Amino acid sequence: MAPQTIKKGHSPLELAAKMELERLNENLQPYQNKAYTSQLNVPFSHETYSKFDRATNLIGTNSHTASKPFLYEEVSAYHDFIVENKALEKEKTTWIGKKIWNEHLVQLQGKDYWFTVDPVIDLQVGKDTDADFNYTFNNTRGVYIQGGLGKRFNFSASVYENQGRFAQYFNQYAESIRPSGGDPAVIPGRGIAKRFKEDAYDYPVAEAYLSYSPAKFINVQFGHGKQFIGDGYRSLIQSDVASPYPFLKLNTKLRKIKYTNTYTWLKDIRP
Repeated sequence: MAPQTIKKGHSPLELAAKMELERLNENLQPYQNKAYTSQLNVPFSHETYSKFDRATNLIGTNSHTASKPFLYEEVSAYHDFIVENKALEKEKTTWIGKKIWNEHLVQLQGKDYWFTVDPVIDLQVGKDTDADFNYTFNNTRGVYIQGGLGKRFNFSASVYENQGRFAQYFNQYAESIRPSGGDPAVIPGRGIAKRFKEDAYDYPVAEAYLSYSPAKFINVQFGHGKQFIGDGYRSLIQSDVASPYPFLKLNTKLRKIKYTNTYTWLKDIRP
């Protein structure tokens, strides 16, 4: 017996699927770079933070600069990330041109959520004139994901696969701090490396965290990454030179006081 069809030949199941797709499309909105006002971390580098260092340190701002990384939500009061991003855009009309220069590879935004996905590619080639090998290199492939659910919950994740051979002095140092267990080296700031070919290294890196602000004065983060405490280029308290590690971080702000609790799990890999 032929299935019953309604409305121009659509079966009830097909019609329900079509209506569900239409509801999803109606909920989609133009992407508005919500990351720049979210509870996500501004990726920490001294080059990036120097752009708003003066603004956050002016008298009367009531900002707290020693505990890093900062939240976009905090810095957006002193620095307009959206305007700066717009200034970097190029006039492109094709889909490929827009995706390469102006947009995320995948960017979705609905009424109560947003989500982005970007590929990461970094290729480097160099020469160490004092080394026995012909050239140095580093190639990285990865993916970078960010998103938000509602106004108080955000997430970020980045995964990189790397192979590299560096300047001779760097290779020697990496091997001098090699871990127990037979692995040949530790790439400073990145992690334990496996052998790649005869004289290079393979070292994956993964960082991710969840960020939740149950109230305006508190933010809780749980993830795998780095922290920094201090206002200098390096820190004797907690620096970013270590490899990524698991952490739980609570930032509490009451008027002119900011109290930070950071709980971490570190592993001694020395022989």
